[in-house]
Amino acid sequence: MNLNVYVRDIAAEMGRSALEFKRKHTEEKTKMASRKTSQETLNVLTEGFSGISWRFGRLDRSNLTKAKSQETIVPGEYGGSYIHYGVREHGMAAAMNGIALHGVLFLMGVLF
Repeated sequence: MNLNVYVRDIAAEMGRSALEFKRKHTEEKTKMASRKTSQETLNVLTEGFSGISWRFGRLDRSNLTKAKSQETIVPGEYGGSYIHYGVREHGMAAAMNGIALHGVLFLMGVLF
């Protein structure tokens, strides 16, 4: 599959999902903590897209940065979309740059 077509299709689907999510919460005037809202948004954006990989420092439980559909990548099991870097900002940035140069995954990294 052409990568540009793949990116376009993912962007269109994510846009539809995000708009529906926004509409629902705007109409219902949902009251939710910002970290919880962020986690719910990640759930919407990651659902059904195995090529999207989110990378975070190991604060996912307190910062709610792991979507419910994500499995952690561990040695010998590489089917997941979530890497625990620990609190290693420079190492995380270096690893993400290398993965991005490989060109297969969409990446996002967050530190708090």
